[in-house]
Amino acid sequence: MNDLSAQSGLISSVYPKPRVAILVDGDNVPYSAIAEIEAKAASLGNPILRRVYADMSLRKDWASETDYLAIHCTTSAGKNRADIHLVIGAMDIAHRGLATHFLILSDDRDFGPLMAHLREIGMTVDWAGKPKPAPKPIALPVPNKVKVLSAVDQRLHDLFQSQKPSLSLQALGSKMKQGTVVEQTQKATWRAYLKTKPELYSLAGDGAATIVTLKTP
Repeated sequence: MNDLSAQSGLISSVYPKPRVAILVDGDNVPYSAIAEIEAKAASLGNPILRRVYADMSLRKDWASETDYLAIHCTTSAGKNRADIHLVIGAMDIAHRGLATHFLILSDDRDFGPLMAHLREIGMTVDWAGKPKPAPKPIALPVPNKVKVLSAVDQRLHDLFQSQKPSLSLQALGSKMKQGTVVEQTQKATWRAYLKTKPELYSLAGDGAATIVTLKTP
């Protein structure tokens, strides 16, 4: 094994997942989004760099976050410089080979050229704006004859309320991942389980494209 192969093997053992750099435009992404940012980064790989760019005199919350390197970008004549610093930081990280995956957090759409360049040189890039308020779920009544929902039926009702009154069987199955179908329902398939609850659900169609509708009183 040559030195390069040995080095590559060492890197692979230290970083079994993609190395993720988290770059936050702190001037327009709130500190309250940090939990969602971390969850997204963890789903992409191994976060090894965390940087937030903002006028730290105005963003004391981000400035006090010890897990993120705070890059102070002064605001001048109504224009912040966080965008420029973030671009320079991303290019430096990429060209030094410190990360293979970039998670860029900003509501500023001007980062398109940066993301295009990073992808051109072989990087993987994900972009996300600041979280939007979740829409208020539509209240779907439980049929009168059903007094108490089981745990799995309650999760199904919550799913329908957060989505829409009807879902394909395939979509339903992909979102109910708290365990196997058998573990959750003691039935071999979701179709078999739903058919045991005709007072709650109606099914139309065949196969994974079957449409499941939550019944109303």
